[in-house]
Amino acid sequence: MRPTSVATLNTAAANWRALLADVPADRLSKAREIFAVADLVAFSDRLGQALTNPARSADDRAELLRDVVSRVGLEASSEVVDLCCGVVRGKLAESADLIQVLHKLGRITILFEAHLTGELTQLERELVSVHEFLGQEPAVRAAVSGRHLVPEHKRGEVLESVLGGHVSAATLTLLSQAIRTCGSHPARSVVRELIEDAAREHSSLVAMVSSVVPLTGQQEDRLAAALQRIYGLPVLLNINIRPDVVGGLHITVGDDVIDGSVLTRLNSAREALGA
Repeated sequence: MRPTSVATLNTAAANWRALLADVPADRLSKAREIFAVADLVAFSDRLGQALTNPARSADDRAELLRDVVSRVGLEASSEVVDLCCGVVRGKLAESADLIQVLHKLGRITILFEAHLTGELTQLERELVSVHEFLGQEPAVRAAVSGRHLVPEHKRGEVLESVLGGHVSAATLTLLSQAIRTCGSHPARSVVRELIEDAAREHSSLVAMVSSVVPLTGQQEDRLAAALQRIYGLPVLLNINIRPDVVGGLHITVGDDVIDGSVLTRLNSAREALGA
């Protein structure tokens, strides 16, 4: 993925995590909706090119996607449509990057939900078990690997028929989507990538905070609590005073970037800023 597309992903992921943490909902359904939008884009090269064409304005690209989603009757929540429109408003190098960004956001949604509900460890264990299972079952591995001639949509069906009832709905959704869209990649490498994504969700977090003015001890505590609510993990603050920061506050957590305009849309973050 090109650097400009990665930056678009990071911004979208930070905003999306904040929304998911602030408004509890059926996050697994939202992940499936994001995957459905990705499928819609992947189905039409012409649409993908139009949605990433820098000659079109950001508003035009967003309205195009909104119109297509409506015309095809895709059942997607307003939050997901707004998220995807926000993505195409950003800078994306090519349509393949747009599809990959949407796939990543769908995965983030599932893993973030598992983290918030305390089910991430179980999800990881299930992914590891599937990885081992594929190593022991060459026939199944061949049927779901991208290097073989099984049609993409059939790979997911095969996996679901084998694993259905043995893993959680979240794990099965992750696996089915990843296998179905893995291209020429071997199935076990795809599962290993999911395991790595889940492991990163467990990692300890450090927030690099740039603020126009020093924060009081109470503001620091509230900010740490707000970020913990977003990420589902304790967050350590590394604060630097920078008078040139736009919006008053700039936060980097891993690859995620959150600015003051994002935080002010969250009740918890408004408390963190003393508003």
